[in-house]
Amino acid sequence: MLCFSTAQAADPKNMPVPKLILHLEGADWDIPRENYVLEVQEDKGTLLYMVILPTHGQDLTIIGNFQQQNTHIVYDLHANKMNFEPASCDQL
Repeated sequence: MLCFSTAQAADPKNMPVPKLILHLEGADWDIPRENYVLEVQEDKGTLLYMVILPTHGQDLTIIGNFQQQNTHIVYDLHANKMNFEPASCDQL
C-alpha cells in the first residue's frame, strides 16, 4: 500500500498520484482516482492511501467493489469477454 501525506493547507484533490490503468486484452481500463485513492483526515493534514494490495505471487487479479464503482461492467460468459464503461450510478 502506498501512502502520501499532504500539508494541511494543500488541497488533497489536486495532489498528483500515479494513474491506475489496467491493460487488458483489447482495451485499457483507466480507473478514476476516486476509485483507488482513499483520503483520511488526520490532525496534521490529509493522508492519501492507494488502495491496492499484492496477491503474493498468485496468478490472479482482484478488482474490488471500490475500483468498480461508477462503472457499468458486463460479463459475457459465453464469449469470455468483459465490457466496461464509465457511468454515473447515482443518476440511474
